[in-house]
Amino acid sequence: MDYKKMLDILEKIKNEDYPTKYEHWGGAHLIITDDKSRVDDSGVVFVVTDYASELSWLVCELMAVHEEELDYLNKYGYYPGLGRCMNTALAANCTLKETMFFTAFQGLLFWLYPPEIREDRKSLLDIMEEKIGPVPELEDDRISIGQILRSIEEGHPVATDRNKAMHEWIKKAMNTTSLEG
Repeated sequence: MDYKKMLDILEKIKNEDYPTKYEHWGGAHLIITDDKSRVDDSGVVFVVTDYASELSWLVCELMAVHEEELDYLNKYGYYPGLGRCMNTALAANCTLKETMFFTAFQGLLFWLYPPEIREDRKSLLDIMEEKIGPVPELEDDRISIGQILRSIEEGHPVATDRNKAMHEWIKKAMNTTSLEG
């Protein structure tokens, strides 16, 4: 996994520094489109949204982050999982930024948990929220998600009075060894 690239992506999402015109994704059982007339094919996850370009860009960026881990088999679990996360976030009326953050985290979580959970039709974000609680609102204090992740790994949270809820949620997520039962 290319950690630097992942942190760069999170920073671009935070700053809304991503293309709004991008070729729509179609492959590995995931189709992202703005064409509302597309028909759901069996076994394919469809994400139909006005943000098809932005979300397709994100999928391509995540593909580059995980190119060493992705192979001809696991891509059929990885990409549909991203699509299910997008659909879950969009159905919950999340903003584009929130949807992109959740999808990026879904991409990370795919590699952290066993295959039986990866294949679950439920979004890993849903499972984590059931176990840990809802993802808290991130306060706008100019601290990036990447900085929070790095500070937790180093054992000294940044801005201890600000974004405390997000720090605690991420710590719980990182310390959860099993998402089952």
